[in-house]
Order: sequence, then C-alpha cells, then structure tokens
Amino acid sequence: MSGRPDPDAERTLKTAAVTDTLSSELSRLCRAITTVTARQDPQLPAAVAALISRIGVYRSDYPSLGAILPVAMQETSWAAPELTDTLSTVATALSTSDEVVSRFNQLCGAATAKAVEDCLFYRDARLVSLNEV
Repeated sequence: MSGRPDPDAERTLKTAAVTDTLSSELSRLCRAITTVTARQDPQLPAAVAALISRIGVYRSDYPSLGAILPVAMQETSWAAPELTDTLSTVATALSTSDEVVSRFNQLCGAATAKAVEDCLFYRDARLVSLNEV
C-alpha cells in the first residue's frame, strides 16, 4: 500500500468541489480570466475545474513547484482535448494577471482541502491517519 489516494477518485472529488461547493469562487476566477483575456468562453468553468483536479498540491505558485502547472495543463489537454483552446486562455490569464494567479491558487488550496482531506481520506480507512488537520 502506498498510502496515496486513488488519482481518479481524487480528480472526481476535486472537480465536484470546484464546481459545486466552491462554485462562487470558480465564478469569480472565471470572471477575472474573462476580464484579463477579453474572451468569453462557456467552457471556462469546466477547463478550470479539470485543470485544478490535476494539481496535486495546495498551491502551484511557489518557485520550487514551477513545473506542476505546465504538467497539469498538458495532462488536462490530453485527457480533454476539447478544452485545449480554453486552457490556452487560462494560461494567458495566469501569465499576465496577479489577481488570476492569486484566485487560482486560493481555489486550488480550497479544492484540495475539501476533496482530499474532507472527503477522500475518510472513504478509505487506511488514509484516515493522513488527515492531521
């Protein structure tokens, strides 16, 4: 046993946390992305949720974690090619706006806490010991 949660279950729970529980924060982030890029995209919430579901840390904006976001972008694009153009919009916003970076990373942290610590760790008894919040 690795002690690591099932990645598919983690992605599913993170996506649900972002789109349901944290929907107001997702909407706020999507508005910021739209403002920065001047591009309306109905797939933006789905793309952001899918991207966040593939980030396995609370925040990806620390210098030592610089490779995490590009890898997550590529994985998301491979898994959902229909979101590739929208992910490009997200990448543009993240590279040009401190507000978007801040809101994105706040949402990442909240999604990880809600999906992994509050849900996934309690679904598998061997993972309960990992939850020391």
